Amino acid sequence: MSNLPPGHPPVPHDPSNPLASLDANSCPYSAERQEAELNPSNNMPPPNQLPAPGQATPLSTEREKSTIPMGGKHEGNVWVYPSEQMFFNAMRRKNWTPQEDDMGVVVPIHNAVNERAWTQILEWESLHRT
Repeated sequence: MSNLPPGHPPVPHDPSNPLASLDANSCPYSAERQEAELNPSNNMPPPNQLPAPGQATPLSTEREKSTIPMGGKHEGNVWVYPSEQMFFNAMRRKNWTPQEDDMGVVVPIHNAVNERAWTQILEWESLHRT
């Protein structure tokens, strides 16, 4: 695909892959995103807690702290999960079609999966202590 942004890895053409029809315009890696102010500690855009254009139902902007520690210069802090509004906005930004009413279920599942994965990482690491 010749329309990919500079530095974007090549996308192989595979007609059997449903994602093969995606082009540079559907990619969340875009010139607009590159120009946005990114947090240098995690390379993420600032949290977007504003309602999305056309959003019919208000969503919670409350965020839940995880048990997952941050490292490096953020040692002693923990990651904070996205709010319903942030999750909704992120899905929209990635060209998904989320429903406002689903966010109250989707966000807790997202958080629970992350917490369970962290627990499993700690369990695995405990088996390999030196």
